[in-house]
Amino acid sequence: MNIFTTDHPMDSQSSWFDAKEHPFLSLACSAFILALILTPLVLWRFLVYFTTDMGAEPNPFPYPFWSAASGTVLSFAFSLLCAFPITLLYRITASRWRAMRAHRRPR
Repeated sequence: MNIFTTDHPMDSQSSWFDAKEHPFLSLACSAFILALILTPLVLWRFLVYFTTDMGAEPNPFPYPFWSAASGTVLSFAFSLLCAFPITLLYRITASRWRAMRAHRRPR
């Protein structure tokens, strides 16, 4: 055992990312991280979508701070809404793939 550690490895708590110990928390944390990764991409696509069809107005966003803040919140909510099914689909596919590979291996 390392003398610089404070906890014994067997006494420490498992992470929320451990899918066997905490399945729902693991799914929620993974989806939250994926949503944080997707938020800038979704925000960029929203910005491109809303500004491509604008007319020749002198000021298309009269309140830029509130537009940016509401756009960020909206894009994070949309990313989180999309991240849950993506994460769940990935986990189901990965477990099926592992099960299929386990049955194919010669012993």
